[in-house]
Amino acid sequence: MTVRATGASVLIAVVVGLAIGVLAGFFGGWIDVFLMRVVDVLLAIPLLLALAIVTALGFGLVPMAVAVAVALVPQFARTTRAQVVQVKGQAYVEAARTGGASWGRVLWKHILPNSWGPVAVLAVLDFGTAVLVISSLSFLGFGAPPPAAEWGTLISNGRNFLITSPWLSLLPGLFVGLVVFSLNHIARTIEEVQR
Repeated sequence: MTVRATGASVLIAVVVGLAIGVLAGFFGGWIDVFLMRVVDVLLAIPLLLALAIVTALGFGLVPMAVAVAVALVPQFARTTRAQVVQVKGQAYVEAARTGGASWGRVLWKHILPNSWGPVAVLAVLDFGTAVLVISSLSFLGFGAPPPAAEWGTLISNGRNFLITSPWLSLLPGLFVGLVVFSLNHIARTIEEVQR
């Protein structure tokens, strides 16, 4: 359940963050100013906002995925915007426009493919962040009801048996840590390959 909620939250955050970042970076002007102010508000209170969303929508997989996605969207939006602005000023983009390519073609053929690298690294890193946040929310009791196995719920339920059976909390906790460290290593590897 934790992996599904994490995948859904990162997918939502990537799609929404890419859309906001591309709109802000590509069009600029008042659209950029408005969208970046909205992103700044979301960036100011991410975890508190996630808790408020989960409390408002109720417990379960979908509310947790939406809450974590809302907390992750600002990072994707800001990273995408920065990349789009940088690529938009490159000589090959200006050459394509001078050669008669429409803005839509320039966006799809030149700007988006060349802006994707740092966003992919951020997606892998934020997958680890989402695992931690979703595990924390389910540890606090905001996760799916008991028949569903979530790592945070397993750690929380094992707290009652720490004296007699410490592995009930230790093993899920170690697994969460290993997943996050593995994702960080994968993200660093992707970043080094892109250089």
